Amino acid sequence: MIVSGKMLNRKARTTDQKNQEIDRVEKDLGNGTLPASLMAFLEAKGLDVDGETVTPVEGSHGRWRIGTGGLEVLVQEGEVHEGDEKESAGHERRLAVLTESSLLVALFFGFCAAMLGISGFESSANFVEEQEPGVFPKTLRNMWIAVSILNPSMAFLTLAVLPVEEVGFHQDHLLAHLGDVTAGGWLKLLISVDAALVLSGAVLTSYVGVTGLVHRMTLDRCLPQFLLKKNKRFGTTHRIIIAFFILAVSVLVVTGGALDALAGVYTLSFLSVMVLFAVGNMLLKVRRARLAGAQPERAPWIFVLIATAAAAAALAGIAVDKPDYFMVFLYYFIPA
Repeated sequence: MIVSGKMLNRKARTTDQKNQEIDRVEKDLGNGTLPASLMAFLEAKGLDVDGETVTPVEGSHGRWRIGTGGLEVLVQEGEVHEGDEKESAGHERRLAVLTESSLLVALFFGFCAAMLGISGFESSANFVEEQEPGVFPKTLRNMWIAVSILNPSMAFLTLAVLPVEEVGFHQDHLLAHLGDVTAGGWLKLLISVDAALVLSGAVLTSYVGVTGLVHRMTLDRCLPQFLLKKNKRFGTTHRIIIAFFILAVSVLVVTGGALDALAGVYTLSFLSVMVLFAVGNMLLKVRRARLAGAQPERAPWIFVLIATAAAAAALAGIAVDKPDYFMVFLYYFIPA
């Protein structure tokens, strides 16, 4: 669990204030005392602190063991070192709370997080009605090939270049940091620009997909008919676009703009869509066997069941690991 200075002290708003809070925590831990702010945070997260003794972990700088229950705290080092003084150089320092777990538990939650790596498959379904016959399976195949090559390659490269404990501190911009370490600032800038362009395309895709979906559902009388009204000048269904914009902004407001929370809500939403795809496939097989049999591409029952179980397990794992984000997800899912 990555903890920022603001999570320990709500009054810390600027980068300097957040770093000062982390510095205070590091100083207290170095003196062998458990800071009150860190203790309160651990209790709020439901983590059991078995004693308040603080002992440094041998062979690991900036790492302390809390109590006797296997709970550890790792403080991120400053970007610049001058003598014994650490400077953040404009970068926010954070700390990591580490807990003991079995190998199977770690693999399970790793699998849950890795499921987000296949994000993008749901986008192709938004355009299936506009694709030529036989194109949809090819898009899925090409995405599978790309994911199977790129994702493991990036993971191995990251582990080969960066220490494991450093990965968590740069999870918001890991590829950019990896580029900075391996090739310098130019690659970091290139990756950042590429990420901005890709995410811009994702935003555009979301508007196109949602507009088409809501329009279709409105025509099927699943949603209010006033959504069908088109703009006289541009011919767009502006009410659908505005409604989606308001919903998207509301999620940003509810989560306070925290990237972790936004990523958690997105992960839960994506996995829910994957589960619903599989459930929809099963319903077609059971309730519309003739319609399902007429499709050019058919998924065997065994594959559908495996996909459903995998997506549902990942969804449950994320909900257990991030209960706060799951509640935000429910705020929008239940009314829908």
